[in-house]
Amino acid sequence: MTTPINFTLLLGVLWTIVLGSHGVAAAQGNCAAIPGGPDRTDCYIVQSRINRQKSELAVTIARQQADAATYRQVTGKRPKKK
Repeated sequence: MTTPINFTLLLGVLWTIVLGSHGVAAAQGNCAAIPGGPDRTDCYIVQSRINRQKSELAVTIARQQADAATYRQVTGKRPKKK
């Protein structure tokens, strides 16, 4: 008799995850389409964090390319890939 209870509990947990993740998925879309409130604020916060990470990644790549160019200019050889 524990199997129907466990199955029902599992379905309840899965249903909660599906309903709870709906707001998270909306945060990656157009924030202006979300009605004003905490969900819209969270959407803008997530977009800001994503943009900051993209910017930091671009800076890192540019720095590595500049270092490689300097190394190539000084030694006349390509730097070894790690």
